[in-house]
This record gives sequence, C-alpha cells and structure tokens, in this order.
Amino acid sequence: MVTGERQTARIRNMYLKTILRQDITFFDKETNTGEVVGRMSGDTVLIQDAVGEKVGKFVQLISTFIGGFVIAFIKGWLLTLVILTSIPLLATAGGVVAFSVSKMASRGQSAYAKAANIAEQTIGSIRTVASFTGEKQAIINFNNSLVEAYKSGVDEGLVSGFGGGSVMFIVYGTYSLSVYFGSKLIIERGYNGGDVINVFFALTMAALGISQSSSLGPDFIKAKIAAASIFAILDQESKIDPSDESGITLENVKGEIELRHVSFKYPTRPDIHIFQDLCLTIRSGKEAMVLLKEVSSQECLFFLFGCLLSVGCPKSGSTRSIYA
Repeated sequence: MVTGERQTARIRNMYLKTILRQDITFFDKETNTGEVVGRMSGDTVLIQDAVGEKVGKFVQLISTFIGGFVIAFIKGWLLTLVILTSIPLLATAGGVVAFSVSKMASRGQSAYAKAANIAEQTIGSIRTVASFTGEKQAIINFNNSLVEAYKSGVDEGLVSGFGGGSVMFIVYGTYSLSVYFGSKLIIERGYNGGDVINVFFALTMAALGISQSSSLGPDFIKAKIAAASIFAILDQESKIDPSDESGITLENVKGEIELRHVSFKYPTRPDIHIFQDLCLTIRSGKEAMVLLKEVSSQECLFFLFGCLLSVGCPKSGSTRSIYA
C-alpha cells in the first residue's frame, strides 16, 4: 500500500512536470486538457491499485500455487503428473481472456478520456456555450462518449464472466480427474487414502491460487494500458523546454529585435500562412505599433519577438535579439 501511494505520487508529479514542459503544439496535436485531467485522476488510480495491494496478493497466490504442486509431487508424483495435463487448458483460457479484456479496457479508457474532455471544455467555456444555446449539443456529445464506454464495459464484463467460468470449469474438471485417477491408484498401485487426500488438497489449494490470481489479470491489464499512455507522455521530448538551463545566457542585451524573412504556419493548420516572408526591425529604446488583420497573427508575432515559440518554430527565416 505504501509503495503504491509513493509510486503514484511520483508518477503524478512527473506527469504534471512533463505536461508543463511541452509547447503549445503538443496540446493542439497530441492531447487536451480533459485528457490530461483524466489521466492524472483516473489512470494513476489504476496504477496505484495494481502496484499496491494487488501485487502482494498476486505473489501470495502464486506462492500458494507453487507450494501446492511441490507438496503434491512429494506425496504422489504420478497423480500430480496426470493432473498437470490441465495446465495448458488453464493457460490458454487465461491468455484469451487477458487479450480480449486488454483491448476492451483500452477502448473504454479512450472513451472516458473523450467524455472528460467534452465536460472540461463545456464547463470551462460555459459562457460561450450558453450564449449559443449549446447545452443540449454538449450533453448529446457527452452521452455519446459514455455510451461507447458503457458498451466497452459490458463487453469486458461478458468476456470476463465467460472466461472466468471457463477457468472454473477446467478447475472442477481437474478435481474430478484427481478423484477418479486417485481411486484407481489406490486399487492398482498400492497408494493409500492419506496420500491421495494430501495430493488432492494440495492441488486444490494450488488450483484455488491460480484461479484467484487469474481474476487479478484484468486489473493488471488496465494498469498496464494506463501506464503505457502515461509513460508515453513522460518520454515526450519538448522542442522548447523552459526547465532546460542549457544554452546561451545573454549577459548584456542591447534590446534590438529583428525578424528576417519569417514564414510561419500553425501545425494544426498547415495550409494557412500566418506569416509569409515577414521582415521587421525594432530599434532599442523605440516604441512600435504593429497592426495585423488577425489576433492570431498578433499573438504569434509577440512569441517570435521573444524567441519563445511555444506555438512552433518558423518554417523559414530567423529571429534574433541584438546584444552588445
């Protein structure tokens, strides 16, 4: 539990730091605010649940499984070998269930992230939504995302139910096989009832351990998918990292700014030119007024002035600040 809390806190901290290091292009193309909030509040809980209590429980159940088979081999190796024929069936059933659940869990998490983004954008821009009477459309979009998540959850439940039933069917079939073959060993091979009972109960505990550990599989799969999406962001390198202290430090800035043949397009709108072959010089100590047709052009120009191109680097040309 303590480990899960500690690791989750570290992941949340690292995730937020990584998000804040990204440029604006990342938010336009890779993610959005609702998804970020959903990842931090929802996916980290799945990871915490998996690396906390369930890891210890999984180790306990696997130890029970291994210990049961060791005792069974000591007490009656022939009966144990016969019962081992059920292991491939258990592994196959568990593998099919795990693969199916992983796909459905991924689809469900994507749907919930989309719903969270719709809710965040609607509430964050509620004045605009209300002014255009867009509440009904926002509710429809939100419900559509929840319907997709609901379908994924239903499919996941069906697969988990049928898969769990198949596993238990194999387990109970193994019980029947052990009783039948154990009785034959008593009659034909001189086994005594105590050895057969020891093997039976040892294998019963082993089967109980493996069946209960298989029920933890969906939780680990969900945590794995959540961790993959979070660590994909953590591995994302930003072209403009404000926390990076490397580079040139200007000791004496003269204050002249110059743009040389700058062309720029937004990454999400590559067919629209914001600037094309723009040249501009502002002398030190002078005031300048720039009139542009679009607000986006004004904002982009200010970014270029400061060489803080959080919306992306210019496609051509250069910006420079003249210093002594």
